[in-house]
Amino acid sequence: MLKLIKKNPNIVSDSKTKLSDKDKAPYYVKYWTIQVSSNELPESANIILNKLEKCDCSPYISNEVDHEGKDWYRVKFGKYITHKQAKNDVIAFKNSYGMDAFVTKM
Repeated sequence: MLKLIKKNPNIVSDSKTKLSDKDKAPYYVKYWTIQVSSNELPESANIILNKLEKCDCSPYISNEVDHEGKDWYRVKFGKYITHKQAKNDVIAFKNSYGMDAFVTKM
């Protein structure tokens, strides 16, 4: 079983890391993150956050407003320089914790 760790070597590399143009995020996306849920109520997001704190993946809640002005509380984790690295952790997360997740722009 894969375990996500806080000090994942795939998360935000130093300037010595060489990335191909294919692996780099588009100019308008600086980093990628993994989203686990999107909730209308902050209490619902906190329930998910508390479950994830046991997985050592440094989860956090991002409060975002949609185009209609409605608040959404999104539970996310990770900061990745490539979509591929984030996607690999999504697969590991789903296999280890049985929760759905997907890669999104940070």
